[in-house]
Amino acid sequence: MPLKTKAKTICEAAEKMALDKAAENLSFFDMPKLDSKEFNIALIHLGYSLQDIKDMDCHDIDDDFLSDMEL
Repeated sequence: MPLKTKAKTICEAAEKMALDKAAENLSFFDMPKLDSKEFNIALIHLGYSLQDIKDMDCHDIDDDFLSDMEL
């Protein structure tokens, strides 16, 4: 089984942080949506930018996901 890249691990952590932030303001029955602004803020909290992720080996991250997360 291939290992995840560093970029994938960082994106997963940022996605979890952004979804946790989005869930704070929702009721129990609502599903949080991933917001590109919150995702980018989470990346900054982790010490990276979206451009840093793109510059890394990110073959296991969907290109559409990365383009959706651009501001």
